[in-house]
Amino acid sequence: MARMIRALRSLLPVLAVPALPLAAQAERATIAHDHVRQVQASSTAATEFEGRPMFEPRHLVDDRGWSAWGSRPDDRDGAWVRLEFDSVQYVDEVRFVAGHNRDHTFYKACGRPARIRFSAGDQSQVVDFKDLYEQSARFDPPLVGGALTVTIESVHGTSKHGGVCMSAIT
Repeated sequence: MARMIRALRSLLPVLAVPALPLAAQAERATIAHDHVRQVQASSTAATEFEGRPMFEPRHLVDDRGWSAWGSRPDDRDGAWVRLEFDSVQYVDEVRFVAGHNRDHTFYKACGRPARIRFSAGDQSQVVDFKDLYEQSARFDPPLVGGALTVTIESVHGTSKHGGVCMSAIT
């Protein structure tokens, strides 16, 4: 047993990796919904389903796969969503579901992001996306700030319900 412990201790320098400051370690990740204080959008489509607004910005972070945010039809290219956090966040990856996740008919009935500008603090990165359902973007270095603005610069497809739709963002 003692020999095994000595062997493991000899490996420690090899296994050690540089660490971020403790504050950064705790906050560095994709977008955790419990850190989102508020969600704002450039516009919201007026479509209702069963008497309730169908495309509210808060639907991006409500952990319900069948809900979505959708901009007005006249607010496609340039539509934006702003996620305000409860503290400074280090975002090194953003994942989202393009279009409306309810079913294939809803998915095709909504415009889907083709190019997005992600901005936090004084940093900004533009990412092009294929017309796929689940998407992700990685940032190295991470975007750091108290809010993340997602600006849709161009859109795939047409839209019967709203300008552009997204079902979830993490």
